[in-house]
Amino acid sequence: APFRSFIRHIYNDASVADSMLFFGSRHNKADYLYGEELEAWSKADGCSLITAFSRDQPEKVYVQHRISQPERAKRVWELIQNDGQIYICGDGWSMASDVRQSLEQLAQKYSNENLSEEDAKKLIESRIHLDVWVV
Repeated sequence: APFRSFIRHIYNDASVADSMLFFGSRHNKADYLYGEELEAWSKADGCSLITAFSRDQPEKVYVQHRISQPERAKRVWELIQNDGQIYICGDGWSMASDVRQSLEQLAQKYSNENLSEEDAKKLIESRIHLDVWVV
């Protein structure tokens, strides 16, 4: 819900940087409460929306899996390099730290500057915004 307020705030702001939203939860039907609103925002604003519902298929799929898909990883890295912003919505218990770690690994892998682990953490912290909950 807090992220919805943010969306409404920036919806018509042309100065907002390019962005990508990853939404992760267990079940689409039970947990994707504001899905229609997020999808409408994605279509209208051009913000990329990527979802991961871990229990909707036999094999669990998490946000960090979506991030590490080769074509998406390149797009995420381009976004990071160009001062874009990455928004993560989902479980704060373990998902948030797993996603941070995936993004830091991505930065180290794709950077031409051979980023140290510490520099990768700093870079990701400057681009990532979390709206997470703990159940």
